[in-house]
Parts: sequence; C-alpha cells; structure tokens
Amino acid sequence: MKTVTARAWIAHPEWASEDDAEDPTRLFYTGMDTDMKTEGWLEVGTATITLKSTLTKKDLVLSMVETQEAKIKKIQADAENEINNLKRKIMELQAITYEA
Repeated sequence: MKTVTARAWIAHPEWASEDDAEDPTRLFYTGMDTDMKTEGWLEVGTATITLKSTLTKKDLVLSMVETQEAKIKKIQADAENEINNLKRKIMELQAITYEA
C-alpha cells in the first residue's frame, strides 16, 4: 500500500452542484505538480489517497500487450484506408484517360 497527497478537482464546474466538492466519488485527482486550471477545472482542495493495488505483474504485462495489439490494429486499419483512397484516386485518373 502507498499513501500520497493529491490535488482534488471538479472537472466541469459549470455543471457541478454544491455537494460535488464534498463528495470524493465526484472528484478527479492529480499529482501535486499538475495544474488543471488551464483545462477549466476547479481545484477544491487536497486528498490523502491510500492505494491498495490488486494488479499483478502478469495482469500488467497482459494489459500492456493488449494495448500494443490495439495500436497495431488501428495503424493497420488507417493504412488500409489510405491505400484504398490511393487506389480509388488511381482508378479515377485512369478513367479520365481511358479510350474505348
């Protein structure tokens, strides 16, 4: 277990109710060196957070592998879309010069 001090924020103060600042489940937390004011967030104070992680090393590695596999799939899909766009453009250009 590890205990840290964090900054507590309301992410959308324009929609917040008065009770939100007192409800830890409605807040977001960042490290003490992170300032979210530039994103429009409202700082409500600090929180002491104790983390009891249940994540095993195996689960962490599996998650990292899944993340990389998802990135590969996205890159492949984007590349396939770009290839299809280029092939379509080639076909259009060939249709312009086609003589029966």
